[in-house]
Amino acid sequence: MKRSLWLVLILCVLCGAVLPAAAQQRGSIVDLLAGDPQGQYTTVVAALEAAGLAETLSGEGEYTFFAPTNDAFDAALPALGLSIETLLGDTATLTTLLNYHLVSGDRIFFREMARAGSATTVQGEDVTFALEGGFALVNDATIIDVDNTADNGVMHGIDNVLVPPSLAGTFVAATPEATGEAADVAGETVPENAAFVRFAHFAADAPDVDVYIDGELSEVQGLAFMSLSDWVAVPSGVVSVAIAEAGAPVDATVLGPLDVRLDEATYNTIAVVGSLENETL
Repeated sequence: MKRSLWLVLILCVLCGAVLPAAAQQRGSIVDLLAGDPQGQYTTVVAALEAAGLAETLSGEGEYTFFAPTNDAFDAALPALGLSIETLLGDTATLTTLLNYHLVSGDRIFFREMARAGSATTVQGEDVTFALEGGFALVNDATIIDVDNTADNGVMHGIDNVLVPPSLAGTFVAATPEATGEAADVAGETVPENAAFVRFAHFAADAPDVDVYIDGELSEVQGLAFMSLSDWVAVPSGVVSVAIAEAGAPVDATVLGPLDVRLDEATYNTIAVVGSLENETL
């Protein structure tokens, strides 16, 4: 009996010593990203390092991080008017962008997302969760690599870059005004005292859209998700902008009409972001 008791005690001691060490082999969130067998997170690792956040996600804490894949960055950056070099060089914007992918103080697993509904990011704005066709969505991104558990939290791989609503208009920064290049203007007639505007579609659950300007159908028609229109020349001043499902009349808009001031000789980008279903466009 004593021998059996000692054996049980020895096994318990061994379990207490061995199991925590095994758990620690998972590493940090950055370790998971850098060690991904498919190498699909190298861009976000470089971004974290450039923003000084790699140290944070390598240290202690309880984090949930939504990590865009390399393919997600490759698709998003041209539509945002950015190159990866430009983004990595703008640490203030990069930090804001990455912090919108990060929740601190909580590990949010797949099974908890529907119940949670939303979460406040380190950047300060909320991301929303939804289930669609058996997949979890965070804002307009599909979670394609779920519940990767690290010592300091959980990482989910996503197929899109999350754009904070407060920065949606500033991300599309490559304009002819800034680069000195000629604008590719849709249509043929450029009015006197013109302003220039283009439209970006970043709302995953919204249909292809048409753009109405001052109640008239513009040259921007059938704009699809993750697409960026050509420049449209309009008279400067306050114009009315409405977004409707492609082929729908102006009185069946999904967004607007909104009054927007466009100053003469300026280049402006209007981005459609958020969720149509959640009424956050």
